[in-house]
Amino acid sequence: MTFVREEERGAAEKRKKTLLAVYIAVAAVYVAAALLLLFLSPDGYVPYLVGDIVLTVSFGFYSLYFFTVAYDFAVKKCKLMEKMLSALPEREYGVFIAEEDAITTDGILARTLLFDIRGVERSVHLFSDEVSLEKGKTYSLEIRAGILTALENGDEA
Repeated sequence: MTFVREEERGAAEKRKKTLLAVYIAVAAVYVAAALLLLFLSPDGYVPYLVGDIVLTVSFGFYSLYFFTVAYDFAVKKCKLMEKMLSALPEREYGVFIAEEDAITTDGILARTLLFDIRGVERSVHLFSDEVSLEKGKTYSLEIRAGILTALENGDEA
C-alpha cells in the first residue's frame, strides 16, 4: 500500500497556487469595494466611512487567518512533500511494535509508529489514518526522510 505518490506533490503545489489566487481575488474585491465607498461618499460621509472601516477590519482578519492557517498549512505540506520525495528510499523489513502519540512533523499532524528493524527500535511517521497494523507482524517498509511512504505485508525470506 503506497501512502505518498509523486502526484501528491503536484496536487499540493496546485492547491497552494489556488489558495493564493483566491486571496488575490478577495483582495481585488476589497479594493474595488473600498474605492467605490470612497468615491460614492457625499459631504455627509460618516456612514460610508463606517462601512469602509468595517470592510477594512474584516479584510484584515481574513488576511490574518489566511496567512497563518490556510496558506501556511499548504506551504508546509509542499515543503514536506519536497523533502520526502527528494530523499532516497530505504526498503526494510520490520516488525511492528507499537504506535505512539500523534505528533506534528513540520507543521503537519502525523502518527508515530515503532518498528523493530534489524534488532533496533525505530520510529517512523505516517500521515495516513487509513491503515491499521498488527503487533508482532512483519511488514516490508519504504521509508523516506523518516516518513513511511509504502507498506506491504511481508516476511524476510
